[in-house]
Amino acid sequence: MTDTIASRVTRVIGSSVHALLDAVENAAPEAAMAQAIREVEAATDEVRAELGRVEAVKHLATSSLNKLNTQMEQALRDFTAACAASTSSPGPNLSSGTTQGKVERAGSAFDRVLARQTGITGATSALNPDASKLHELQELARTHRIDERLAALKAARADRR
Repeated sequence: MTDTIASRVTRVIGSSVHALLDAVENAAPEAAMAQAIREVEAATDEVRAELGRVEAVKHLATSSLNKLNTQMEQALRDFTAACAASTSSPGPNLSSGTTQGKVERAGSAFDRVLARQTGITGATSALNPDASKLHELQELARTHRIDERLAALKAARADRR
């Protein structure tokens, strides 16, 4: 395998430059080390700046999630109070497949957007780890209210007879 003239000239020039740089570094090793230290410090500064940006994004995301969680809890309290005040209807059927599917799709869409924008994944499940227990408790309370109304209706029918 024969080298072309261009590749040989490139190799000679490259090796000459490297030899020249090695000679300069050997002549003033303190200067070479000082430059290497400056390069490391510059890289450290870049990493610190990036860390600061990431921490700021994390703080903003956490603040937004906390605000949304507070709003969701207030809406849930309002809904529960409205259902308790209502005497004619036990409230919407939250356990229906359609409603539950919509809630799950909305939650997963929120998670996807949050992950895409901030890099935080699985944050909504971490916000309320007892969500299934809360849902079960709400269902039990709803079922109890329905049972009480049915018992009252049956008692009223029995009194009429």
